[in-house]
Amino acid sequence: MLRKLLRDAVRGNTPADSTRPIAAGGKDTLHVYTQDTVINAPKTSDGDDGELMMSYGLKILEIMKEANDMPGAERDPYIRARIDELDGGLQ
Repeated sequence: MLRKLLRDAVRGNTPADSTRPIAAGGKDTLHVYTQDTVINAPKTSDGDDGELMMSYGLKILEIMKEANDMPGAERDPYIRARIDELDGGLQ
């Protein structure tokens, strides 16, 4: 299937992406929820960070959802500022 998709793409046989409207001037981006955020988090006393990581992950996801309707130019700074509020910023 991948080979067929690549072959079609090379031959110009792929339909235009109609899943989302094109941003004015093509300067906006598609909002996604992937992250590579590094935050300052307190150590847990029992050494098990699973619950702590899940908690922070859910908080970051909520922050990103808050910014769903923002244009790309405003969205990134907003998310960065909210995550800084969450962990206290760079230290």
